[in-house]
Amino acid sequence: MSEDSFSTESPSLLIVANWDWVIYNFRLALARSARADGCDVTFVCPDGKYVADLQAEGFRCIEWSLDRKSLNPITEGHGRGLASCARSDL
Repeated sequence: MSEDSFSTESPSLLIVANWDWVIYNFRLALARSARADGCDVTFVCPDGKYVADLQAEGFRCIEWSLDRKSLNPITEGHGRGLASCARSDL
């Protein structure tokens, strides 16, 4: 593959979690490191008390409305629009 075929855009990293607390406590260091390495980092999670803190650090957050008590990943992933919310906001 030639060098001309590679994009000059920054790589994107989409971090998805069912709770903003998880991102804040377990993925924030990863996100900071990825951003320092030139990645465009976006979080997808339900709105919560940590979203404002993530945004204050300059990260983009996309709200994912889901029922955290649900045990059916198909309805949460497709029925509540995980794919469509990420595509429309990226």
